[in-house]
Amino acid sequence: MKPVSLLLTLTLLCSCAVRNEFMGELSDATLIKIDVVERYPDEHLKRLTWRTANHIDYITFESMSSVAAVGDVMKVLTKR
Repeated sequence: MKPVSLLLTLTLLCSCAVRNEFMGELSDATLIKIDVVERYPDEHLKRLTWRTANHIDYITFESMSSVAAVGDVMKVLTKR
């Protein structure tokens, strides 16, 4: 039991001492294209292409039952 508690204490101390910062910001992405793709022979998905104001494209995959329209806006995390 002693080695386990020692390990947990060291892990807790090290995780508090290390500071990680991510320099990013949330920006709006607009849905510009919806495609239907075949992932497996029996599974179809929607491939949604999103574009930010800086012309960075993002691709997400959604189920066929999800509802999305071209022009929808969502938040994405981008680097500064």
